[in-house]
Amino acid sequence: MNQEKQLFSMKETCKKTGLSYDTLKYYCNEGLIPHVKRDKNNYRVFDENDIAWINSLSCLKNCDMTINEMKEYLQLCLKGEETIPERQRILEKKLKIFGKGSKERILYLGNSNVVQLCQMYLTYNNTCKKNEYFFLNKFNKKLSEQTVRILLKKIESELELSTHITPHMFRHTFATTLLEKGVDIRYIQNILGHSSISTTQIYTYVTYSKQKEILTNKNPINDYQLNI
Repeated sequence: MNQEKQLFSMKETCKKTGLSYDTLKYYCNEGLIPHVKRDKNNYRVFDENDIAWINSLSCLKNCDMTINEMKEYLQLCLKGEETIPERQRILEKKLKIFGKGSKERILYLGNSNVVQLCQMYLTYNNTCKKNEYFFLNKFNKKLSEQTVRILLKKIESELELSTHITPHMFRHTFATTLLEKGVDIRYIQNILGHSSISTTQIYTYVTYSKQKEILTNKNPINDYQLNI
């Protein structure tokens, strides 16, 4: 015997998704929620699948998507897995980040592998939609810095690495690599979310140290004997 699906009113759905009544109504009117059902009194009602779909909208909104981009993305979802490359094209555009002091900035994801991993995470982790945080722990709370350190320590042990890895090392390596590739420090400042360029300039010291090492140990002139 088939069990009848539980249906939720607009108010109940707002409570479950964290959306305001006006926002939910707007999404319905814009066609962002497909196949909306109505009860015998012609009021909109939603099932668990609708709730999951609405939560996905919140995730897309947190990526700073426009309504038109959200419509395009969701229409592709309805067409099935063959549209994943097209969805990646939309997702790779931008991600909204809240840094220290609640500073907000938009970051573009230019690497297709990163985009695909984010896509997979969004697909299999429905709990992120109600939350302002992207990475969550098993209690659906934000992933703490301490938890990240523990995970890195576990990886470090499994790979038998001699170097101790910290979360900041990824940020540090990313910034210095950009500098070594000749990226303007002002762009790096924006990507890292530094309010002052003097903070970003700390990374230039590492780059200069690398230059010193290269020019001392790998300088082509070292291959020649100069009579001075």
